[in-house]
Amino acid sequence: MRVEPNNLRAAIEARFRHVGASPAEAEQVAEHLVASHLAGHDTHGVSLAKIYVDAIARNELAVNTPPTRHTALGPVVSFDGRGGLGIPAANELTRTVIDSAREFGVGLAYLRNSGHVGRLGAYGERIVAHGMCALIIANAAGGPPRVAPYGAGRAVLSANPICLAVPTTDPDRPFVTDLATSAVSLGHVRLPAAAGRQLAEGVAIDANGQPTTDPMALLAEPRGSILAFGEHRGSAINLFCELLAGGLLGGDTCAESSHHGEIDRNNVTMIAIDSSRIHPLSAGTSSVTAVLAKVRDAPPASGHDRVDAPGDRSARQRADRGHIDIDEATWAWLISNE
Repeated sequence: MRVEPNNLRAAIEARFRHVGASPAEAEQVAEHLVASHLAGHDTHGVSLAKIYVDAIARNELAVNTPPTRHTALGPVVSFDGRGGLGIPAANELTRTVIDSAREFGVGLAYLRNSGHVGRLGAYGERIVAHGMCALIIANAAGGPPRVAPYGAGRAVLSANPICLAVPTTDPDRPFVTDLATSAVSLGHVRLPAAAGRQLAEGVAIDANGQPTTDPMALLAEPRGSILAFGEHRGSAINLFCELLAGGLLGGDTCAESSHHGEIDRNNVTMIAIDSSRIHPLSAGTSSVTAVLAKVRDAPPASGHDRVDAPGDRSARQRADRGHIDIDEATWAWLISNE
């Protein structure tokens, strides 16, 4: 069924207020999830609302628990998320790195022990809107492992996403890439499972370490594993995210976690860079735009009708989408307040 964005925001806000979230928290979660849909990232949209609400009911995720600021030294700040809602916590992280980069030229903020922070690209987009570059990485600990390292027959890691963002001369078309370092994200497993579709070949193995295209092999016990993207190269990046977003800065890792449950806790390292301290922003963004134009002007390969730069698809989706498609069961749950 089709739902107007404002109606979906209102329904999500009401659902989170019903389980005890403050109006400010509920508004931030709703805005993030609806914006993900409008940018074409349905895996990080309303489907996450039920995951969060169920985790709140199991006492695995806390409402009205803002992050505490632990350390601050120049442009470096760290926060403890205290197991609270991750989207408001990551919003605070984003405000902090922007302010630090504006003052010092660079800002680094670290968030440990947070609920799921949603789509990293949303925070990268906010940073580039201020004319800054962004590097954001996250790991997850405490929930079931999902990703098998290269050469392994079972999962020990999480999808460990990374976001890279660079401003351009067109504020509506920045360079923003946000990707799981697994071959697919867990959301791209849940959606095919709900729709009765198969996965692509080469992205997953079953509980016996054998290749599979059945999404339920990853969701039902005994669980299989998602593979890292790009074989050993992607597996190395996945592991880097685990180390820098986790253990090196004091967060939980796949090797040791103080939290155990069905939902992960996120640790996030976020960096904002004000490149204008080195080179005038107008000149720098003009160069970036010229490079991206060169990429887009390349002749499409067989099977492709265009060449996109990272962020182009989301820009088109925002321009085209005036509504959001969700299944009737999800909408019924959302407005049920049960």
